Amino acid sequence: MKKNISPVLLFMLTMLYGCATSDQLLGASEQSVSDLSKGTKSAPYRTVTNFTGAVRCMDNLLSNYGVKGISVLVEDLDDSTKKVSVGTRDMLLNTMSEMTRRSRAIKFISYGGDQKNIVSFMAAADVKSAFTSVPQYDIRGSISQYDDNVVKNTQDVGIGITEFLTLGKSASATAKILGLDLSVINTSDLSLVPGVYSKNAVAIFSQGDGVDSEARYNKFGLNYSTSLARSEGTAVAVRNLIELASVELVGKLTKVPYWKCMSSSTKNHDVKQEAEDWFEGMANNPAELFAYFQYQLSNRGVYKGLVNGVPTPQLSVAIKQYKTAMGLAPDSNLNSDFLAAYLDADHDAVTAKIEKMNQSYNSRAPIKLKIAQSGVSKPMYSRKENVRLELSVGMPAYVYCYLFDPNNTAMRIYPNRFSSSPFLDADAPLKLPDSVKFNLIANEQAKEEKVECYATHKDVLPYLSGASRGVDLQPLSKGVSRQTIYAEIAKLNGEGMGTADFTIRVDPKSK
Repeated sequence: MKKNISPVLLFMLTMLYGCATSDQLLGASEQSVSDLSKGTKSAPYRTVTNFTGAVRCMDNLLSNYGVKGISVLVEDLDDSTKKVSVGTRDMLLNTMSEMTRRSRAIKFISYGGDQKNIVSFMAAADVKSAFTSVPQYDIRGSISQYDDNVVKNTQDVGIGITEFLTLGKSASATAKILGLDLSVINTSDLSLVPGVYSKNAVAIFSQGDGVDSEARYNKFGLNYSTSLARSEGTAVAVRNLIELASVELVGKLTKVPYWKCMSSSTKNHDVKQEAEDWFEGMANNPAELFAYFQYQLSNRGVYKGLVNGVPTPQLSVAIKQYKTAMGLAPDSNLNSDFLAAYLDADHDAVTAKIEKMNQSYNSRAPIKLKIAQSGVSKPMYSRKENVRLELSVGMPAYVYCYLFDPNNTAMRIYPNRFSSSPFLDADAPLKLPDSVKFNLIANEQAKEEKVECYATHKDVLPYLSGASRGVDLQPLSKGVSRQTIYAEIAKLNGEGMGTADFTIRVDPKSK
């Protein structure tokens, strides 16, 4: 029995084959070959990943922190999963080259199974210079993880047109995980460098949308489908991992704040913990800790002694000076908080401030010191009214302020636990109180009190007697008077000390 062909089927066949002839297909093929011989229409492009900017940032960091003279061997980076065929080591070498473009901080040496030609050539030429010195470190690792189709979602919809024809639409989305593990080894004894590693993974997503049509017949079949698929390339994902790992490895190896290149700081919990790990690791070997700060402060031009890991008075002075310029407690103690602050600091601004401090230290010129009311001036205050003052100096100086009550009992109000640095720049007036965490309040008995400040060319607070220094915002011992404090500070400073005072007068009629 003869069956009639459905009009829909005829329409589909027409769409598939049209009126094409073999001559037309041959002509189209010849034209395609001719077009290909002209070359690609698109120019080559430079690969830019999520971490390209971070790699260049690291170059500046290495220079800023004075890193130099380090040599690192780069091994073959295998694909342990046997599923990712990309030039992993070449990506790593290119990244390291980019990272040291200006700083020249680290010398990376390529050596692996693909070096046979050059090694053979050097052997034939009897050249052994490349092997006269052993690199300090070695980078090794591999693509350690490739989990395919970790997540797979598929949706299909089909409609039966006739007994023999169906039309449908499908959509799918998959995710796979790619991991890279790298570590650094001491070549002297092949031991792992503690804490210097990178273990990161990336999720690669792909998605596809298609329209599928299928016609089924008793004697022959016809299959027609179109599919548009979109996916994030594996090679680009690997390059991202390589660049991230390079920033992380070099940052950890050289102890520079690589997290800055990824817009983070030690305020982040993980970053803060890593800075603490660095400190504790060095503190286990005090010579390493002292040498680290000797080198860093020498690189900043603050420390003038030897970098030998031996604590010296010069190092103590340099640490104290740097802490003062950073607004930290002016002491020479080394702790994790100081390391974290040092790694987060804007060192150009800090060293500029130290230069001003040194200019003041070497000066004997009289320091002009002024105290005035902040805001609207008033001749008298009400009882328990908040007092707001402003302090300024005519040149960079160290400032110390005390409050004296009607019985001449003293209290140091600046510097204090909220603002530990006594250094004051000429163009940066100081508010008193300098923190919202304490107040100056007019005497409730309506008696006069006085704020007296002293400006010196050098920081004298650590050298004051315990009685005159006391505990900030707490009354000093009895017997420590204005005359006592003045005489002691003047003796420590020498010539040029500035003084200023302000009397807090209270209206006796106020409530």
